[in-house]
Amino acid sequence: MRGARSRARPSRRSLGADQVIDYNQQDFTTVVKDCDAVFDTVGGEVAQRAFAVLRRGGRAAFINGPAPTPPSADFASLKPDASRKRAHLDRTVSLVTSGAVKLPQITNYALADAAAALRVSEGRHLRGKLVLVVR
Repeated sequence: MRGARSRARPSRRSLGADQVIDYNQQDFTTVVKDCDAVFDTVGGEVAQRAFAVLRRGGRAAFINGPAPTPPSADFASLKPDASRKRAHLDRTVSLVTSGAVKLPQITNYALADAAAALRVSEGRHLRGKLVLVVR
């Protein structure tokens, strides 16, 4: 289900999305079907609905909260190791340096503006990454 992301923008396509869906505006389960894999970053009820778009034998990976139990043995529910182990970080650096992975837009907030940053994050329409600058 590559591309089931919020906010239809050309940058999503440049990241490799075949189709862009704003899951807040449209029920992605009515638009996308027979996917081999789903990578869910939202969690909750959205994560549970991810199984509806998988074909038999499909896999769903979840990084926000626990991986939900699949509705049947026809699907796999995965919780990737997203820890900050040195080997993972080194691999990430090499992928970014080589250009294989493009960095998202990064918005910096001073620590004094943490409340404003939290409001942006809670709005679930953050584009890219939010960084609190401590020093």
